[in-house]
Amino acid sequence: MTAADHPRCSGVFFGLERHFADFMESLAGGNRPELWLAAALLCRRTAGGHLCMDLRSWSPGADPELSSLPRPAPDLWLKNLKETPVVGAEGGKEPLILDKKDRLYLNRYWNYERKCAEIINEFISSPVTTVEDPLLKAGLRRLFPDSSDQETDWQQVAAAVAVLQRFSIITGGPGSGKTTIVIRVLLLLLEQCPAAPPRILLAAPTGKAAARLRESIRFWKEQLAVDNHALPSLPDEVFTLHRLLGFHPFTGACRFDEDNPLPCDVLVIDEASMVDLPLLVRVLTALPRKARLILLGDRHQLASVEAGAVLSDLCGCHQASSFSPAFADRLRKLLSTPLPAPAEDSPPRGPLADSLVFLHKSHRFDEAGGIGRAARLIKEGKGKEAAALFANPATAGCRLHPMNSAAQIARDVVREFSGYYRDLFDSPDPATYLRRFSRFSILCALRQGPFGAEEFNSLLTRELVRLGLIPRFSLHHHGRPVMITSNDYRLGLFNGDIGVIFRDPDGGRLQACFATPEGGIMTLSPARLPAHETAFAMTIHKSQGSEFDTVFLLLPPYLSELLTRELIYTGLTRARKEVTVCASLDILVRSVERRLLRGSGLGDRLRP
Repeated sequence: MTAADHPRCSGVFFGLERHFADFMESLAGGNRPELWLAAALLCRRTAGGHLCMDLRSWSPGADPELSSLPRPAPDLWLKNLKETPVVGAEGGKEPLILDKKDRLYLNRYWNYERKCAEIINEFISSPVTTVEDPLLKAGLRRLFPDSSDQETDWQQVAAAVAVLQRFSIITGGPGSGKTTIVIRVLLLLLEQCPAAPPRILLAAPTGKAAARLRESIRFWKEQLAVDNHALPSLPDEVFTLHRLLGFHPFTGACRFDEDNPLPCDVLVIDEASMVDLPLLVRVLTALPRKARLILLGDRHQLASVEAGAVLSDLCGCHQASSFSPAFADRLRKLLSTPLPAPAEDSPPRGPLADSLVFLHKSHRFDEAGGIGRAARLIKEGKGKEAAALFANPATAGCRLHPMNSAAQIARDVVREFSGYYRDLFDSPDPATYLRRFSRFSILCALRQGPFGAEEFNSLLTRELVRLGLIPRFSLHHHGRPVMITSNDYRLGLFNGDIGVIFRDPDGGRLQACFATPEGGIMTLSPARLPAHETAFAMTIHKSQGSEFDTVFLLLPPYLSELLTRELIYTGLTRARKEVTVCASLDILVRSVERRLLRGSGLGDRLRP
């Protein structure tokens, strides 16, 4: 191979990819084009959230940016890599690891994956032996009085599984009752040990998700009839995962780890789809081995921003619960609702089959309505059918807005929703404003660019100035919605929290106002706000965990690698009543047909 043929000269790798590949090649003694290419590709894929790269299945044609690269013969490529001193086998100390299935990893990600599988295997191989079935049976009937003996109540099934198993996953779409189940599970666990109540911790990956879980717990504590002896043991506090671990941002160390485990017997993590692999491994490592771990989340939502798609990997190829015969028999003796046998075409049971419960019924929107039908089609990757649904004017709750320039779309939105914006700015107090704010939101697929959230916020602000609702040349103004973008534990404000700049009716001063967990309003000077941004529009990523009556979903007029069915599904399901998609039909179809598949071997490392 001549110097001109070296992949370094291909013109498709830049920055960190080139530097990392150069470094690996220099460690190996220089002039190793196959190693250079593998290292550059692995660096790119890791930055994209993948844990590894399958060398046998890689094809340059799958990525238009890489189409000019030659594809090495897999066997020769693997042979050359194995002969280099920087590529090791599983368990090696080399910077790159090639596993038994020819997947290439950065050493630290291979170790994260190995550690995650190792600890989960420990959980599923050590059954709970302290559950009194008669007590659990009575509790299920009392806490799920409306369960039908004709149709399966999967919420009751999920509660039973979470009590019986040391490790459980409850997955379902928005409004399927995941957080509703939590308090019932906790009550059932407390009833099992009245003399020595289990220590319970609740957590979520972001401050917004933690606040929503906290609100849900407090609401259901008031709604359910709770015995006096159990009430004090139910937690009120919900931690972000970093706060739970005692993470120190300057050192990267955590207060709680393998040597100093978390003081808990039960840990519940909500919005688990947003948890990346390195963070989950820190949690698993710090969790006592005799504790219970309950993960809640929607496997079809966007994965974490960082590496891994852990919830999706753990759920595997299952689309419905498929318990082993022995475990299913035990459940049937406990439940007051029927437990169906697995479908004949169900995939083979995985190692987590007895720990997985799928919730299918949404209480947020009508499953037979437009949003419910669209969500189902998008999950299944049926782009043409989903686009036809939006293009049909007769579809209730779903509309298609024609693509135009970003400035024209902003004018259209403000004109169409002018009544909403006037009501918003006419709110008599911050609490009313924040309630009205949840009626409508604009969700952007991208953050930057002319159709991204940053630029679209500027365009919306300009239109609201023309409408006379916002003064010119004013950053902080009455009625400006703000979203916090970094955690501030001292102020109690977290990434994703939404507040409003509101004029004090008495003193006339502008104040930043946020809802508190107790239902009140916290105020502070806008100058004291941590990092924040205007929130008339927000990215779909930032909207996770939120819900609105009406959503305007804005896609760019070009295909981006970020446009996937998971992104569209997440944005769509933020809506309770109506969603408008602004996109060309071609982009919508192609986005829904593209699935976010992150390279991983986690599922293979779980013991059958």
